[in-house]
Amino acid sequence: MERPKTVILHVGPHKTGTTHLQAAFVRNRTRLETGGVGYSDRHIYLFGHHHLPEALRSENFDLNGPVAAEFRDAFLTHDTNVISSEEFAKLSMPELETLRDLFADCTVKVVYFLRHPMHMFPSLWQEMIKHGADLTFHDFMETAAGRAAHYELDVYSNTSQLLRMASVFGRTNLSLPIFENVMASGEDLFDYFVRNYLPASVGAVELEKLETSTNASLPPRFTELIRCMNLVCREEFPELAPPLVTSAFNKHQSEIVTDPKFQVFFEKFKTHWQAFTLGMNDEIFVKEEVLICNLYADLIPNKMETGRLRQFDEEATKTVPYAARRWIYSEDQAEYIRALIRTYVLSGG
Repeated sequence: MERPKTVILHVGPHKTGTTHLQAAFVRNRTRLETGGVGYSDRHIYLFGHHHLPEALRSENFDLNGPVAAEFRDAFLTHDTNVISSEEFAKLSMPELETLRDLFADCTVKVVYFLRHPMHMFPSLWQEMIKHGADLTFHDFMETAAGRAAHYELDVYSNTSQLLRMASVFGRTNLSLPIFENVMASGEDLFDYFVRNYLPASVGAVELEKLETSTNASLPPRFTELIRCMNLVCREEFPELAPPLVTSAFNKHQSEIVTDPKFQVFFEKFKTHWQAFTLGMNDEIFVKEEVLICNLYADLIPNKMETGRLRQFDEEATKTVPYAARRWIYSEDQAEYIRALIRTYVLSGG
């Protein structure tokens, strides 16, 4: 009887080094195949397998249809196969069940990196801005604390995501390494993943390292510009898909930020600048840390020997600047934002 194939399902989540890992897998695809591990070059956007979670969200996805067969053909090429997308973490329970059933004849292991919310939340908020959101960081935190509903908290909450993963794939099939502990050890995230989750045969293969970071965070002034462009797009240019803003900004960043009008925008932003300070011991973070420790401590392979989950300075803080959601309208900056949209987004140049 043929041994079932193994699927290592790397689900992120967002802002835990996923793009770095995916880029390393793409760079080393041929070398990994030598060691018996597949990382498909099909159904990839940028470096990750984001087309699969996108397809699973479709009401028309048929496990017995040709699209499902194509995914299986693409992803089950070796005895061990890595499939990676941070979008998996945001799938609903029924969508995850379909994913599980797609690989029902395989052994599926889920890898989910845990990152402390003090670092995770600002990065996650910025990622939402990059994908078209226009909420402020204050709005983000109000929702995280359960006092508002500016986004679907259940989709982004670590504890909710883990509950869905454990329910669908079985908690013993989850591994939850602490992101900060890998970083503190000095080991590259890709090396850590290879050493802990891929077969020993890969250890004999010389893998190529990535020298630079991928998907790095943007400085606050860039984030705020994109947020304001998203806001004006949503209110005044509804025909535009908001993610086009980030694409246009990335393409024309040098031209945009060296324009004197951008400096005026930045100076106006600073006059409205408010500081949202996060601390390691904030009640919302302590509650989540305790809950994860109580529910999943046995699934964390690199927790501290002291029994604490991660290495951190209890007095550490992080300050995130933000401004009121519609401040540009009180500072005559809305026309500047409209001009950017017309020049760089509407033109498609």
